[in-house]
Amino acid sequence: MKFMGANLKAIKSPYILEGIVIGILSTSLGIGFFMSLEYITNFNLNYTPNQLNILTQIAATTLIGYLCSKFTTNKHLKTLPIHIDE
Repeated sequence: MKFMGANLKAIKSPYILEGIVIGILSTSLGIGFFMSLEYITNFNLNYTPNQLNILTQIAATTLIGYLCSKFTTNKHLKTLPIHIDE
């Protein structure tokens, strides 16, 4: 994308968005997994999902996904390929 003339923001944005979406989906699936496991097996896993707990988990994983994507794209965009195969 860089060689086609895209600016750095246009290159970074899909990767950052992907990191955020993966963070939100992984938290949602994890919460759903524990709630269904507790319901199906009738075991008490001591998981009490309240609204603040769920929002905190989603915010934390979203922030982690954002930061990891941002650092990774910054690192790789600073390195230039040695040669280009045509």
